[in-house]
Amino acid sequence: MRLTNVDVVMGNFKRKTLKCNDCRAEYLTHEEKETDINVAMGVIEAFLVDQADCAVIVSGDTVLIAAIKAAKRFFPDKKIGIVTPAHRGNREIEKAAHFHIGIKPAHYEKYQLPNQIFDNEANAFVTKPPEW
Repeated sequence: MRLTNVDVVMGNFKRKTLKCNDCRAEYLTHEEKETDINVAMGVIEAFLVDQADCAVIVSGDTVLIAAIKAAKRFFPDKKIGIVTPAHRGNREIEKAAHFHIGIKPAHYEKYQLPNQIFDNEANAFVTKPPEW
């Protein structure tokens, strides 16, 4: 995404062992960590150093509402929008933002990046997996 001038905020996925309530068998899963706080701090930081007048967050996670409200309170001239993935809309977070856009399933296919992008730093093409 950096090749298209989009900043991507990554979190971490930690391994976690759970037990089945029925049979008590253990199984491995992963739990997302730090993504929400990284997004929230990225918005606050961009507004603080006047790097942006508007932030658009792609999420339907209500844990971000507090950060959205704080950003609106401390930076009243800045705007925050929410883009919710298909079938993941949430009225609470939509109301907290200045504006909301809902992604429809057809958007995923229509607005994908090209099958190949040239990475100047690596001097190589990056190819999209066929299953995407």
